[in-house]
Amino acid sequence: MKTVSSVIKRLMQQDPYYGLFLCGLNKEFSDKIETAGVCLDGINYKLLINKEWWYSLLPDIRLGIAKHEALHLVFYHVVDGDMWHALCPDHDMLNVAMD
Repeated sequence: MKTVSSVIKRLMQQDPYYGLFLCGLNKEFSDKIETAGVCLDGINYKLLINKEWWYSLLPDIRLGIAKHEALHLVFYHVVDGDMWHALCPDHDMLNVAMD
């Protein structure tokens, strides 16, 4: 998790809104996800990251991924997910649209 924390710290310096937003998230390395993603975690959110994939990335790419995942939360993609899935049952297409 040290590299995730250092990326978020760097993001706080470059773009404080997103960096501070990510500070409040629970973070977890998981092999249940291929890349990275955000999900509900009780009344909070969780940032899930595939450890092997994460360490294969360059530092600037990690920064972009962190901000990308924060944007999913900022735009309510996790909260409004059920509504969007009802409108577009194709999960892969919906995922591309939200990206």
